[in-house]
Amino acid sequence: MDKSYGNFGGSVGAAFLPANWLKLRVNYAEGFKVPTVGNMFGYPPWYAPNFELSPEKSKTVEFGTDISSNYINVGLTWFHSSYKDKIVNLAVSGLEYPYQARNLDATLAGLEGSFRTDIGKVFGQDYGLTPYVSFTMLGTRRNEDESQYITYQGNRIDTLPNTPEWMIGYGLDYNNPAYKLKARLSASRYGDLYTNDWYVTYGWIERPAGTVVNLSVERELARFGDNGGSLSLRADIENLFDGKNEVYWSYPGAGRSFYVGLRYGF
Repeated sequence: MDKSYGNFGGSVGAAFLPANWLKLRVNYAEGFKVPTVGNMFGYPPWYAPNFELSPEKSKTVEFGTDISSNYINVGLTWFHSSYKDKIVNLAVSGLEYPYQARNLDATLAGLEGSFRTDIGKVFGQDYGLTPYVSFTMLGTRRNEDESQYITYQGNRIDTLPNTPEWMIGYGLDYNNPAYKLKARLSASRYGDLYTNDWYVTYGWIERPAGTVVNLSVERELARFGDNGGSLSLRADIENLFDGKNEVYWSYPGAGRSFYVGLRYGF
């Protein structure tokens, strides 16, 4: 099989600074994504091949603002993305395998935001203590291809499957130069989404949200002059409380994991 693809696209944007603490911005961008080998050839015994897949194309418009003052940083962006031939994995009946990558037209639109502030610096401390949060809210996550609608509780709906209604990440960074210590406690949570159980037994369901928490600590052990770099000890715990992190129902993500290692940087 021989496939070739071509595309011409780009992006253009502008930023305005009405004050030294305020930025207003606008951007337009076009995207292009070629089907992967796995999309086209499938993954037996779960995903059927689809040699007729077309490349995914998208057009996105963004309007946003950034505020930065006294160690406080805030960002807010409204975006609207239109997809032509978006590549999505769907449960498909009548095939040798239960799933297949398909093309469909789709629209995603909503708000993205972020907030970050260094409490230590605000109060004139030598250490940094920085809480942060970022989020995405999808007010629109629509499947524009009626032939590919999913069926939920007996009703055909136009919501994109396996696409969370919202996503949020938040945490706390700590940095103490006196002790040569850095640490981060972070968490992520996804909103409800429509998905299948892995064995396609019960059809489409609405999967509830779950939170995953990670912790990392790093301490510098030695520094080798101004240009010799440094050696640090780093420890990570991923999924600290073994929270739910499955996108496909009954197919969970990774459980709790521990990592300890040395890192040399220069």
